[in-house]
Amino acid sequence: MTLGENLQRLRKEKGLSQEDVARALFVSRQTISKWETDKAEPGVDNLKALADLYEVTLDQLTGRARTGTDSKESHEQTPSDQYRTMALIRLAVWLAVAAAGQLHGGEPFQVLAFAGTLGSAAVFLSLWFRSIYVWGGILCGEGLSILASAICTICAEQLASGMISVGLAAMLGIWVKYLTSQSVRQLFYEK
Repeated sequence: MTLGENLQRLRKEKGLSQEDVARALFVSRQTISKWETDKAEPGVDNLKALADLYEVTLDQLTGRARTGTDSKESHEQTPSDQYRTMALIRLAVWLAVAAAGQLHGGEPFQVLAFAGTLGSAAVFLSLWFRSIYVWGGILCGEGLSILASAICTICAEQLASGMISVGLAAMLGIWVKYLTSQSVRQLFYEK
């Protein structure tokens, strides 16, 4: 199916005339006719406007969208799904460390696991809602997070035992994780 045929089909599905589409895009009816007969092609801005008007993606508008059974790639996880999976695995590992620490009664284990679990939960939630991370950023953040957790553990051992040291370690871990994620996002994602 050509772009023009696809544009015509989508317009008719929405019950719009060429004149209606022309008014919405601030072009002439003849321009819409040329697009639909493949005598001309809309520019990028008009393609975006058409996609919004017809409530479809640009791939669907241009006929490049794949169905779920078209290719092997459609069964692969997207990067955001992979990051969420990695964050869930990380959370499970930290919970296992916490359980092992509880069994052996070691406070450093508990402090490290508590800070790591909260940091992992924060990463998972941020990935779940934003999904804006890259592998390099995640690995960099992971390394700094583990370093911060280790520092928190040493600090907690030096402070009085109890929930104050655990709370302090957890808050410091979350704070470092937040700063790390902000700087990583600027380094690896934003231009």
